[in-house]
Amino acid sequence: MAIPKWVVSLARRETFILTRTHVNLRCVELFKYKILDPSHKGFIDNTLISKVQALFIKHYYSYHYLHQVMSPDRVDIICIDEDLVIGYCSVQLKGICGILSNLIVDSDYQGLGIGRNLEKIRIKYCRYKRLNVYVSCTTVDKRSQKFKSELSLVPINVKYGYRYNVYERNDLSSAVTYISQGNYRFADCAEEEITLNYELRRIRIVSKRWDYIKSKISSIPECKEFYVDILVTREMAKEMTEISDFKFQGLDFNHFYEGKLHCLLQFKNNIYNRGIEINNKFYVNSDQIFEMAWNLITKKNDKAIVYV
Repeated sequence: MAIPKWVVSLARRETFILTRTHVNLRCVELFKYKILDPSHKGFIDNTLISKVQALFIKHYYSYHYLHQVMSPDRVDIICIDEDLVIGYCSVQLKGICGILSNLIVDSDYQGLGIGRNLEKIRIKYCRYKRLNVYVSCTTVDKRSQKFKSELSLVPINVKYGYRYNVYERNDLSSAVTYISQGNYRFADCAEEEITLNYELRRIRIVSKRWDYIKSKISSIPECKEFYVDILVTREMAKEMTEISDFKFQGLDFNHFYEGKLHCLLQFKNNIYNRGIEINNKFYVNSDQIFEMAWNLITKKNDKAIVYV
């Protein structure tokens, strides 16, 4: 029986071939190519795109990010066995950040180390391009979080009730955000903005004024039943932790192009309470994550040195 080949393509950048010998995988560079217009992916067969999307449809009740798959602003890593797409992940390129998204391995091929290899390749790509890694992990189990920690990524926040209607109808799960180690600066939240996403049932408010935050939360009905987080300055975070309706949850980015950190607070509504009550599994204790982030914001300078 011939050894099956695992072809892994970094769209617009590089192509790799992974050869499987039993459960051991090794990565061998096959060839490289460049495309003049990075927004054009006409060289990719539409059938391949359909197969990648079908992989998500097979494993999720409702995958809200299907439109992101193979989009022009991403580097795609596709794992194929013969004519079957069995694994996929991507890196979204935003300024100085590489946002890791959409990692999936077909259930029939799990346990062979494919997901770990895809993860290693995309993180290696980000480091080669000197991009800050940003990735969100589910708290349904610890495996993804554990592997991120083994790759020297650092957890910076917890978002309770962040994922809705993903694995099963009306299910709720939380998330932990990891970033690469490095020197970051804190943002000053100069521009006030609000983002309301009905499909994901999420609301984000960015401000440095308490009256603005209060008015938005009281005037938007969805704030009662959607996941709601607020990005503020360090000074605002210290003030708002004294208010019982908000909980300090760590640090986060807003505009990835700047690569500056904000303080993240979560509005303690019904979604927050349900997110606390579900069986969250943390590889790094959530209190440790909050403590690390709090120690960073209480320093006097505007730099945040994030490390393991």
